[in-house]
Amino acid sequence: MDALAPTVVLPDFADGSADTGVASHWTASRLAIESQLWGDGFLSPGAGVELARLARPLGLSSASTVLLLGTATGGPPASLVQEFGVWVVAHEADSVLCQHSADRIARAPRAIAKRTAIAGFDPAAPAFRPRYCNHAIVMDALRDAPLEPFLAGIISALKSHGQIVMTELVADAPLNPADPAIAAWLRLEGRSPGMHSALAVSRGLGRLGLDVRVEEDLTDRPGESGEIFMLRSS
Repeated sequence: MDALAPTVVLPDFADGSADTGVASHWTASRLAIESQLWGDGFLSPGAGVELARLARPLGLSSASTVLLLGTATGGPPASLVQEFGVWVVAHEADSVLCQHSADRIARAPRAIAKRTAIAGFDPAAPAFRPRYCNHAIVMDALRDAPLEPFLAGIISALKSHGQIVMTELVADAPLNPADPAIAAWLRLEGRSPGMHSALAVSRGLGRLGLDVRVEEDLTDRPGESGEIFMLRSS
């Protein structure tokens, strides 16, 4: 396979649509602190270990191409290449994180940079190279995007019998943005109150013909939250 250029293509929101997940809360000082706390290029506790745990069942090899949605500031794609030797096609909806990821990969050793491509994407209308990737890893990239177009976009990027591992922060009941605590959390995290429920995600996966092989609730795990779905496409 030809080397993937470590370039960045930012999403175009010139039509006035919102940049999903993008917010001024990602300041340079905050990103620096997050990286010091959680590891170079990561934005949450134990993210590197968790990414490896999610990727391991996929049976990755140096011949595998992985679609990665959610790049943090470049730690996840670099970690996948370093640990599994894969080719990574990485997309990030947040233009600030996307640029930081591209910068980090450009500075990475050639063995990592040549196997990694970074680009932006619109979760509401994802468009990926069709039938190009063996598997997909989705790291908190759905957020409030329309569920079925988001999932259908991922499926379109996979070769036959590709597998998808997806971890997402979900809410079983609607969030009340009038609650001061919830409003503060939404502001700090750059989220909208329109989060999907685990049940809605599971049903959406089923409607698209995906075989949900594993579903795991991370709520009770220290330092983690959300839901993991391990899927197989047709």
